[in-house]
Amino acid sequence: ARRRLAAFLLRQDRVAYPLIVGPIAAEARVASPFRFRLEAENRPTSFGVTGLPDGLKLDAMTGIISGIPQATGTFAVSVTAVNAAGSDTSELALTVLPSEKLGLD
Repeated sequence: ARRRLAAFLLRQDRVAYPLIVGPIAAEARVASPFRFRLEAENRPTSFGVTGLPDGLKLDAMTGIISGIPQATGTFAVSVTAVNAAGSDTSELALTVLPSEKLGLD
C-alpha cells in the first residue's frame, strides 16, 4: 500500500519532501561484505538509519549501507530520507544469515 501511495503522490506532483521507494527487505551473510543502497525520490540531501546490526554503517550522503555483519538475526532498521521540504521514514527488514561454509571432504 505504501508503494502505491508514493507512486500516486509522485504522479500527482503533490509532494516535495523525499519519498522512500526502495525495497523493504534485504539479506546479508555474517562475515561477508554487504552493500545496499537506500532509494528515495525528490532528491534527498541525506539519509539516516537506526537499528543496524554491528559491523554495518551508513554513508548519510549517498544512502549506502555497507560493511561486514557480525551476527545473524532479523533487524528492523528505521530508514529516514531528508531534504529541505521535509522527511520520510520507512522500515527495512534486514536479515543476516549464517555464513556459507564450504565443505572440504
